[in-house]
Amino acid sequence: NIRLYINGVQVGTASIGAASIWQNTVRNLYLFGAWQNTAGSTGLNGYVSNYRLVKGTCLYPGGTTFTVPTTPLTNITNTSLLTCQSSQFIDNSTNAFTITTAGNTQPVPANPFGMTAWSGYFDGTGDYLTVPNNAAFNLGSGDATIEAWVFPASGGQTCGIFDKRLVGANYSQFPQVA
Repeated sequence: NIRLYINGVQVGTASIGAASIWQNTVRNLYLFGAWQNTAGSTGLNGYVSNYRLVKGTCLYPGGTTFTVPTTPLTNITNTSLLTCQSSQFIDNSTNAFTITTAGNTQPVPANPFGMTAWSGYFDGTGDYLTVPNNAAFNLGSGDATIEAWVFPASGGQTCGIFDKRLVGANYSQFPQVA
């Protein structure tokens, strides 16, 4: 099951099948971009800060609300990826994965915590991040938490926040910001 929270309040739930993006073991991880660069699809036009993927831990179990962090996220137990926090796109988890930008994605000093932290800015036209395929991103059927501060610059957008689908896979099977 997937639970979606906005500003600490649960706003939706969904179930996904076993044969989904969670078990793709061959594809790189794509973040905040157009759906696999599919013609006619769009990426995020806005900002992302403190993107954290925690494999094996559900940080907000069961409840319908939680207190939104007021300081930058940290590298906690089971953190697979922690990025969009500094003046470079780097992985601040112990994995230190290489992050590659596409388009003119760039770090900017805009975030929810004041001017001491950074965000990634995506202009919605070909911008996204990729991280090489790794078992740390194969979520399977276990617990996981994907969290970030996302500030869209305009409404009416849909983009993937975690995308490891095989080419041609169903677009509805991956978490999206809409």
